[in-house]
Amino acid sequence: MPAGLVQSCGSESQTAASQEGATLQQSDNMNQEYYGWIYSDGAGGTYNTPPTTMPFNENNLTVSIGPPPSFPGYTATAYYHTHPGLGKSPGDDVQAGTSNHFSPADYDYANTYKINGYVGLDQSFTAGQSSRVGYMLSYPSDSETSTGQLSKSGC
Repeated sequence: MPAGLVQSCGSESQTAASQEGATLQQSDNMNQEYYGWIYSDGAGGTYNTPPTTMPFNENNLTVSIGPPPSFPGYTATAYYHTHPGLGKSPGDDVQAGTSNHFSPADYDYANTYKINGYVGLDQSFTAGQSSRVGYMLSYPSDSETSTGQLSKSGC
């Protein structure tokens, strides 16, 4: 296996949920997106790049992360990332209304590179409620599809 890839513990969506679940709280605490890619070896194996923080420009908007890295013998099948939650109160949305869904740039990235997209979200906050529950959306489909709660314990 090439340096930069780690063997995943299940399917593409399980890998995305595991990686997003492991970083979602830190993503919220830092108001920073985390991202990575998921690969197939063509023989049923699933691999991923470890999550890393996404660069922001001076306006706190995400910038392009570029194409999926190339690993000979492995095909990029998806990318995963987090959207920081609302913060301490409603209206604290760091990313101009995208903390609970895919942004237009998220759709464009998946379509440009012809890979699936997953976003880990933390939207359980409501006024008077302090607990948060992460969940994940997947794309492509005709609409965003909730794929359930994220696992913070890994695979």
